[in-house]
Amino acid sequence: MQNQLLPKDLILRCFGAQSISKHFLQCAGYFFASTCAFIILTIYCTTHSVVNPESESGLLLSLGWSFDVLIYWVVAVPVITQVIRKVRKLEGASLRFFIYSIFGVFIAILGLVTQSLIWNLELQSTFKLAFQFVPVALLIYTSLLLLTLVNDGQEKHPSSPKSDIQSKSVSSALNQYLLVSKGGREHAIAIKDISLISSAGNYVELSSSGEEYLYRSTLKSVLSRLQEYGFIQIHRKYIVRLNFIESVSGLGSQSPSVVLNDGTSLAVGKRYKKSLMKMRKLEI
Repeated sequence: MQNQLLPKDLILRCFGAQSISKHFLQCAGYFFASTCAFIILTIYCTTHSVVNPESESGLLLSLGWSFDVLIYWVVAVPVITQVIRKVRKLEGASLRFFIYSIFGVFIAILGLVTQSLIWNLELQSTFKLAFQFVPVALLIYTSLLLLTLVNDGQEKHPSSPKSDIQSKSVSSALNQYLLVSKGGREHAIAIKDISLISSAGNYVELSSSGEEYLYRSTLKSVLSRLQEYGFIQIHRKYIVRLNFIESVSGLGSQSPSVVLNDGTSLAVGKRYKKSLMKMRKLEI
């Protein structure tokens, strides 16, 4: 009999426990922030009523005013956050700053118009409200902008500089070895110990510490990978490492050659003579 998935198990399998936990924390944080904003707005309204004798006072009136203002931000904040993240991907700091500024002014004016419609204010009363609402709206928008940018920046770069350095060091160390084969077995040999690479059909033959190994690749591909380690092609069949060259002779003749420090003598191809001639100013 097959096990039936409960709705909870189905959700976890579809979305993952970690993703659900993340969204739950985001919703909880958003609810907490909204509650705090509601309390702050209520306190502000109550304080304003006490300071300004001409205004109407009362806790119920303050709660109603705070609720009306908060409704706008509850709807607007998710939209604002998404727009900020979209603009953040645009190239050009000046363009992003311009769009953020225009969008902030738009949000403040839209909020003012919304409150005016909710409270059925006349034009003169709306202008008076603007001196209170617009600065607060711009402050809220700026705070939300900074929080969103900082939060996205931390999510994009979660690793510490130390871990990045360690990761690069490990990658660099792995790149200094090649996995080669000999006698049906695979061996990891250090690139610095390879003196000669020769073409061998579908493989290349590597000489390292007096041993010969096979590596499935082409000379061109191997050279592109190992050139930064001091390898140079001297013939259509040979690549050597510079610090293993004992001597170079006959570059001005028709039969130039290279002798490695183990006594191996290799012919130099005509098309590769220029590469060696450029090295005359270098110490081999």
